[in-house]
Amino acid sequence: DVQALVNYYARAGYGRHVQTVCGEALRSRPGDPTLSFWRAFGLILEGSYSEAIAQLESLMDRREISLACVAASIHAHKMARIVDEESVDALEDRMHREEGDANERALLACANFYALAGGPDSWRARAMAERALRMARGDGFDAKTLLGWIELTTEAAGGDDDDDLGLGAPPTPGGTTENDRARTQKAKRRFDDVLDTDEGEGHLEALMGRVKVMERLGQVAGALDALNRVAVIHPSFAPAVAEKAKMRMRAGDWDAALETAQGILERDPNNIDALRLHAFYLLGVEGNAAAGRAKIGQLTDALETLEGRNARLFVSCAQDLARVAGGTSNMLSALGKMLERARAIEPEDVAVLNEVAYQQQLAGNYAAAVGTYREAARVAEMDGTLDNLTSLYGTIHCQLLDGQLTEAAQQLEFLTDVASERGIKLVFLTALHAARVKGDVATPLAELEGLLADHMASVQRKPFAYDYFVHMDPDLLLQCAELYLSQESGEPRGKGEPMSPGMERA
Repeated sequence: DVQALVNYYARAGYGRHVQTVCGEALRSRPGDPTLSFWRAFGLILEGSYSEAIAQLESLMDRREISLACVAASIHAHKMARIVDEESVDALEDRMHREEGDANERALLACANFYALAGGPDSWRARAMAERALRMARGDGFDAKTLLGWIELTTEAAGGDDDDDLGLGAPPTPGGTTENDRARTQKAKRRFDDVLDTDEGEGHLEALMGRVKVMERLGQVAGALDALNRVAVIHPSFAPAVAEKAKMRMRAGDWDAALETAQGILERDPNNIDALRLHAFYLLGVEGNAAAGRAKIGQLTDALETLEGRNARLFVSCAQDLARVAGGTSNMLSALGKMLERARAIEPEDVAVLNEVAYQQQLAGNYAAAVGTYREAARVAEMDGTLDNLTSLYGTIHCQLLDGQLTEAAQQLEFLTDVASERGIKLVFLTALHAARVKGDVATPLAELEGLLADHMASVQRKPFAYDYFVHMDPDLLLQCAELYLSQESGEPRGKGEPMSPGMERA
């Protein structure tokens, strides 16, 4: 099912994969407007906005995807660094005129676009899909399934929390809020309405929706059962095998996860998901640095070949693997190639710059890290996103580690004034500064103890996935342990004496 492949890769943010799938399908269905539309959407995903707009303009007279083309063109214009306001106004006028007369098929295509694209207009997805369901003359399976997926995506569902159940972000079992849990149950009912019928029991999108619901509810066995059903009914749907490997990893069954990933690589040596899992296993489970570095090289080559414009994916892979790489220079050098590629694609992306700086910090290159953190802060200020204090936290941390205590003290005072709360990083930096200037370390360390307990509780609630250690932040925890140990007297304890409080906390 080509549309199911498009949806899967779009949810994963794999823009080039979307283009490849559509391009291959167009060989047997030349000129197909729906395939051409989704190929243009793949261009949007990888940031090729001008090229996408040109392709979309050539498709706008095709009734079944005209509305989606207008919506996608507006989205692409707004995503561009320089927005053509006149074109946006004209397209929004056209959208207003055509939406009322759109048929079921056109509404479904447009609703699916909004759900996959995200952004400020994604709320439109639900209203369009519900209208398409009311217009449906048959079973309405596609509309029901799309409404289920919309419930699993905060923006399209109109939610106000930060949880997003796209493939790139593993969910918290059971949900984090009542609203979140209610949406998960609504999605389950939508998928069940389709799958519990004779005609809809093999609906691929609904089956994959059931997988995500089971994952959301922490029911790994149920998710694996659904994936096995996909493999039986739709044996050509390769992503189901990659999802099975990741599900086994989340269950802690590393042997089965690795076996599944290796099976994928035998058929497809450049499969990004399988290479990523294998590299993560080599570093995080086996601790095999040499083999891990080699696998990182293969992953980097595969990313370059298959998703060469996907800065977000380069950064995500480098970020996750850096947290289990042990801070060794060889490993950080290998991951640095991913970050170099990401920075070449998006030279003024704050997330890219902050991760580059963080890995420079891990490597002990504090001067370079400070420079990159400051560049990230400059870009954030230009974009109006300076409220995210990641760059400032990183700058102060590097200054303290590099012995620039006066500069760090000034920045720390400013940070204390502007921060909305005394979180773990702020209190840690306060304690680290106190330790470096021989000040009062005991007070911030006492405050840090409670924050660390909350932090670890949050980590333990999180399902095991690639970003588990990003959330944990092992380097921060190690430095907290060093702070506690630095306050110990160094005198050995007698036999039978209890462990000192500082040692126990460390």
